[in-house]
Amino acid sequence: MKRIAKIAATFFGLGYLPFMPGTWGAIAGVAIFSLLNGGWSFVILTIFITIIGFFVSDLVAKEKNEGDPSIIVIDEVSGQMIAYIGLSFSWQIALLGFVFFRAFDILKPLGIRSMEKIKGGYGIMLDDIVSGIYANIVVRIIVFMFNII
Repeated sequence: MKRIAKIAATFFGLGYLPFMPGTWGAIAGVAIFSLLNGGWSFVILTIFITIIGFFVSDLVAKEKNEGDPSIIVIDEVSGQMIAYIGLSFSWQIALLGFVFFRAFDILKPLGIRSMEKIKGGYGIMLDDIVSGIYANIVVRIIVFMFNII
């Protein structure tokens, strides 16, 4: 069970990449968005990855005895995917979603940092979920204002 949890939490090993593992996790979210074009299957997969993320990130964090080990990237995959919920794929939307998700995830404004205070898998996942929600809102505003399709 621990091995399966680690595979899922690292999103099939992306978390072991030596340089910016969180960015690689976010890129995986962009790739899934481009493959599924943001349809219902994308929404269902986003929900599935998010729910699994709570459990596996908690298990791996406890095993590593760290609050949020850098090898856990399922939270970035989930958050990045949330940034695209309800949007159709275009390279402009993919890029905007990626940039804003990573900005919110790294800078942690508007109460995002407080999510990290929550212990275990919930804290690991929630800051990225909120970052994804904020990114989704900003992308929607930009799409509306500039009529980006």
